[in-house]
Amino acid sequence: IPKQFDILGHTVEIVFRDDLLDDCECHGRFIASRNLIELQSGQAFSFTLATFWHEVMHAIATHMGMKDINDNEEQIDKLGQGVAQVLKTKRGKA
Repeated sequence: IPKQFDILGHTVEIVFRDDLLDDCECHGRFIASRNLIELQSGQAFSFTLATFWHEVMHAIATHMGMKDINDNEEQIDKLGQGVAQVLKTKRGKA
């Protein structure tokens, strides 16, 4: 998981928090006004990775003005899972 990435002229920072579950009762969140993804620390890596891609999809949908998709957690989750699977499959291949 990178410390940051760029999307449509915006740099999105990724940080881990110990208290995210206490603060928002979530495993991750994208804060658009700060271009920030917060992830709960201490989770299994596979769960953290899935959460990361879910939040990346929120960042993309936000910056592309895709409100209908951004407001649909199920669609966002499926898109994140799809991207993660493609990248996992691609790993180690030319």
